[in-house]
Amino acid sequence: VPDLRGDETSLEVSLAPQAAQALLQRLPSAWNLGINDLLLAALHQAWQQWSGSPRLLLTLEGHGRGAAAGGLDL
Repeated sequence: VPDLRGDETSLEVSLAPQAAQALLQRLPSAWNLGINDLLLAALHQAWQQWSGSPRLLLTLEGHGRGAAAGGLDL
């Protein structure tokens, strides 16, 4: 793996209010997804376009306060 630390850059973008509303409200309900699912999909798409590789390994952590799936009685 090449050392890319010297190649880092920063990019800041913003969304128009209508686009932000679609991202936060309409898309998750239309696809039955959470906003985090959509953001991860966007990250993967950006990674694939930038790197040319469809493979991206992420380590994610949760705070453990989410609702139980499927009506589990914990």
